[in-house]
Amino acid sequence: MQICEPGSCIGCGLCVMACPVRCIGLVENQEGFDAPVVDDSACIQCGRCRAVCPAANEVDRPAVRRPLAAFGAWAGDPAIRDSSSSGGVFTVLAAHVLHLKGCVAGAVYAADFQGVEHVVVDGPEQLDRLRKSKYVQSRLAGLWAQLDRAVHSAQPFLFSGTPCQVLAFKRRYGDVESVATVEVICHGVLSPALFRAYIAWLRNRLGNLDGYEMRSKCMGWRAAATRYRGDGRRECCLAPARDPFRSLYSRALGMRPCCHTCRYTGFPRIADVTLGDFWGVERLFPGRNDNRGVSAVLANTAKGLALVQSCLPSLEWWHADTDQIVAGNPNLVMATPAPPLREAFFETFRSRDFGRLRRYFSPKRRGLLHVARAAARRLREGAGSWLLDDLWVPEKR
Repeated sequence: MQICEPGSCIGCGLCVMACPVRCIGLVENQEGFDAPVVDDSACIQCGRCRAVCPAANEVDRPAVRRPLAAFGAWAGDPAIRDSSSSGGVFTVLAAHVLHLKGCVAGAVYAADFQGVEHVVVDGPEQLDRLRKSKYVQSRLAGLWAQLDRAVHSAQPFLFSGTPCQVLAFKRRYGDVESVATVEVICHGVLSPALFRAYIAWLRNRLGNLDGYEMRSKCMGWRAAATRYRGDGRRECCLAPARDPFRSLYSRALGMRPCCHTCRYTGFPRIADVTLGDFWGVERLFPGRNDNRGVSAVLANTAKGLALVQSCLPSLEWWHADTDQIVAGNPNLVMATPAPPLREAFFETFRSRDFGRLRRYFSPKRRGLLHVARAAARRLREGAGSWLLDDLWVPEKR
């Protein structure tokens, strides 16, 4: 039985939960994404899997066509702002829900950086794990039972995720009064298997990986650098173009197929609140950008607006226009196009050897000028950056 069109599955696992005879399982496919596999010999053709599937049904959107309000903002607490990828607004919203004795669901790194998964937290000391961007598909499938308990407890609950994950959440629970949803402005999600291969590749060069941030402010907010800490050595900060995984992400290589035909762009938005980076803020609001992070905030529903307004005392904020935020975040209204090399890229990756992908992310050298710039960059990035320098040496032919 085919649950949805090939390439449209978002990997949420709702079909697994809906099947009354437990004949559906999620299996990692050749590209490294979770996808449903149906045991046709046990299937009773009840259609419940298709009925709950976000990809097989029309997109349920709020009735309000445009956001009720748009803001630029950052957390009033400098520690929260500096430890967040953008302005720290998500942490402020989440802390407010936790203060009301509620729970928050969000994405965290799995143990030993072996992927990204959703968890539910109920204490402010756990929020640090939920902070910062993680450009890998987060696994939701194992969390639905815990989400059931949290949603049905009638306590305040905040669910955060990509727009398609928020839609899956809403298809299961509908609009619950005590529940609010937050979506990130999404460029697309990369393969979990690709991320595991990258982490293994890093460890092969750095030794034990003591710390990793896919997006750090070690070089400022606009630089959006990647930070490593390996085997007791000093930290290493790399610009996105220098980090292999981030380089693939910027080229849209390694994304889930549905990301390139995303049905969840445009307006009305899926969630109560949309959060992202306020790119271009320095042109629109001179003096508002000190390179420490500015969040773009869209309050899409009355519930979302009430949540944001309740947190305004903890934010530095100002009113903005939705079109100003869209201008710096085109993925609000359009999907990321599939790169021409996508099929060839995943064919190369079938071996699960990250090193074999070198030609897809390795820049060309440019003689002495390149060497001089590399030396200056290494001084900025930290002593550990030399550990990755062998990556940039062209392969022998």
